[in-house]
Amino acid sequence: MLPTIDFNSLEEVVQYLDQCIITNHNNEITAEQHNNIENGLAKFIKQAPRNWDKASVIVSAGNYIAVSSQCILVFRATGSITLTDNRWNEWTILNYTSSNKQLVGTIASYRTVLGTIKNYISATSAVTIAKAIDGLWYEIGGSNSAATAPKKPLIGVAGEGGEDDPIVGESTYQNDKLIGLGSQNNDRILAIINNIPQSNFGNPNFSLDNVSGTINISPNVWLPNDSLYIDLNQ
Repeated sequence: MLPTIDFNSLEEVVQYLDQCIITNHNNEITAEQHNNIENGLAKFIKQAPRNWDKASVIVSAGNYIAVSSQCILVFRATGSITLTDNRWNEWTILNYTSSNKQLVGTIASYRTVLGTIKNYISATSAVTIAKAIDGLWYEIGGSNSAATAPKKPLIGVAGEGGEDDPIVGESTYQNDKLIGLGSQNNDRILAIINNIPQSNFGNPNFSLDNVSGTINISPNVWLPNDSLYIDLNQ
């Protein structure tokens, strides 16, 4: 008995046709082969719509590894995304968290409609990217905020132990909310530290690595009750 066929592409359909459904005078074509091709093709066509198996909703934090049978990803937890090619050459990603989501793996970046290279999905946003004939991935829809309200500012107090609070005695401060911040303004940002406006440009008071989302106030360190305020919409 021939095994059932699950086609992953039209190329596989054509290959099976060429191998099994051939013109001859020896009755070598079986009903089972026809059943395979017609049922396999019907299943492939059914799966052709991008959301045929419904969007995946991710609620666990950490790096999420997508698979080729997926196309629409909805994130309700923080972490990075490992993307590879899928059968549609297209991904739609909805980030419902307040933190940017870093892209890693085969698809580690894409070209935005502004012509810039972006390696993350912005907080509270949705984007659709597609693979082009040049092998690169391009934004074809999205970068629209999933919420009409602006992002809430990042507010932290050193030593209080909260998610956004700096650690006393450290000169660096890492927060995923800072990933990509200032990317539309040559990575320049303003921050208010201890109620004093400061910047990472001109005569900088701190440095910013917006790839990792890290601020460095060296040679200073965070002292108990030092305050930090950053507008995440800049």
